Amino acid sequence: MGSRVLPAVFATFYAVVFAVLLFVPYVAREYRRRGELGAWTAVLRFAALLYLCGLVDYVLSPLPPITPGFCRFVGEMRPQWEPLRSFRGVRPPDDWDGVVALLAHEPVQQFALNIALFVPLGILVRRLLRRGVLVVGAIGFATSLLIELTQLTGVWGVYPCPYRLFDVDDLIANTSGAVLGRFAAPALHD
Repeated sequence: MGSRVLPAVFATFYAVVFAVLLFVPYVAREYRRRGELGAWTAVLRFAALLYLCGLVDYVLSPLPPITPGFCRFVGEMRPQWEPLRSFRGVRPPDDWDGVVALLAHEPVQQFALNIALFVPLGILVRRLLRRGVLVVGAIGFATSLLIELTQLTGVWGVYPCPYRLFDVDDLIANTSGAVLGRFAAPALHD
């Protein structure tokens, strides 16, 4: 399996295990609070659990082994602080072939995937917590910042140096994705 599919498989497994372990307490809580178990709410909460497991798995994996000379092996990871630096040198398309070439450009794909990764967060925060665009944007930014700081600190000191790049463009893309998800949430009806 590819490096982009395997974390999803693990995240699904973890989410199902957590859902089974938390099922009885969840049902008891819902009956105590609402007097019923709403199927749509249960589906949304499982989606949130699956999303959280996937986010953690995609952020941390693959976990490289710590070997002698680890920091020399992964290279020096310096944070990228300049907004939209990855788009430097990218030209706007002149025609359809230019659009296709633009979409095939690695920085464009990376930015789009970071946006797509946080759209579900915006939808879930809107649907489960009933929050507006400012709160959704703040939660998206805070979640993205936590991820980037995890990468910057080498998983909070577990690794002697960072093995993934802290990039301010990821903060921009992820926050934008959460806000887009918030606007897409009303399309999902109860």
